[in-house]
Amino acid sequence: MIEDTPEGPRVRFERQLVRPAETVWAALTSGNDPAVGAPAPEGFTAGQAPAGPVTEAAAPSVLAYRWHPEGTVRWELGRGTGHGARLVLTQTGPRGFAADAARNAWHERIQHLAARLLEN
Repeated sequence: MIEDTPEGPRVRFERQLVRPAETVWAALTSGNDPAVGAPAPEGFTAGQAPAGPVTEAAAPSVLAYRWHPEGTVRWELGRGTGHGARLVLTQTGPRGFAADAARNAWHERIQHLAARLLEN
């Protein structure tokens, strides 16, 4: 979903996953826990949101990073229904950022993650 906010567009996804947050986190980090100030791990990125510096990391529930001086990406893994985690992903950007392209890139990224989690 794309929302227009006073600061600029916001792309937002919610997805119920089939694995608990710890398993999802491990898949996204490839076993290398992120540190504030370091680049975001590749698993948390998509084509429209390159790996900027991590601004918040709380395994296995939150990772946020800057992808643009005026934009952020935030991954939240919370309690879902049943066994799996609930993913909420948001990307904000300045007016004029390609929100449609970002939405498509994140959709593909989340689909890939969900498929990968089904394999394990």
